[in-house]
Amino acid sequence: MKRTVGWIAVCIALLLSSCTAQEAEPAAPIDPKGEGVLTWEEFAAAPEGERVVLETYVQAAEAWWNGVCSIYTQDRDGAYFLPDASCTMDEAEHLFPGTKLRVTATKSIRNGMPVAEDAQFELLLPETGAGPEEDAVAAKPGSTAASVPASDGAGSASDPSDGIQSAGEAFEAPDPAYFYIVDALDITEILTEASESGEDLQTVLHPHLGKYVALRGVSIASPVRYREDGTGEPGNDLFFEGSAGKAACRFQACSYLTGNGTDVYEAAEALRGGETIGLKGFCFWDEGFVLRVTAIEKSE
Repeated sequence: MKRTVGWIAVCIALLLSSCTAQEAEPAAPIDPKGEGVLTWEEFAAAPEGERVVLETYVQAAEAWWNGVCSIYTQDRDGAYFLPDASCTMDEAEHLFPGTKLRVTATKSIRNGMPVAEDAQFELLLPETGAGPEEDAVAAKPGSTAASVPASDGAGSASDPSDGIQSAGEAFEAPDPAYFYIVDALDITEILTEASESGEDLQTVLHPHLGKYVALRGVSIASPVRYREDGTGEPGNDLFFEGSAGKAACRFQACSYLTGNGTDVYEAAEALRGGETIGLKGFCFWDEGFVLRVTAIEKSE
């Protein structure tokens, strides 16, 4: 009898162990990479000049011009900037925020920042046949699909997180394997700690380059100027400097991203030295940290 009870106990223990092991199995990734598609870590480690294949999601797109459009993309692991990606006007008009792309490009380094250059892409749609328009309308993102620039060269793009859902309005959520809009990563502390510790800022920011980010409590330190050397005029890129804690920052309102006539461009033009503001935008490196601004919020 004791032996029987002992065997029963052993069987129960084995059964519980099996259940626990099954419960501990990791969940399948939301958007597994297809065959030959690089993860962000593999893209970051790839040598300069290597052709790469990526699957990533549109966060914003600059204005289309002369067969090219620069696209800001990100997946759940990292960001990939596609400067002057080849596309038709029709393809550019379908670059809604959250749309999934398969990209073939060359890994390059521009002024210290890894980019996916000479990119060509295809839209990846759900098997249901719903196009990016349907998902974009359902999720109500800001209108960041690329457009033909106005005569002053200004494009338009809004904050990727703007208007994702109207209050009290229900909708069927898009398939997360084919649709992804990021939340801004707050890098205020990252910049401050790097500045205080003396760490190399480029190394610290490397995992976040190209990402959609936020900065709080930025003190404006210089007058806004058209073009970086101050020789421009309204409609050109805007530049200004500031600081987040002890970290010096450079800011850019791109004419093809948030150009003349947009809320962002007009808010940047109105900035004055000594003001404290919050900003959102894309984390870039151009011989130093630069935030490509997509939203400006005045502090109380």
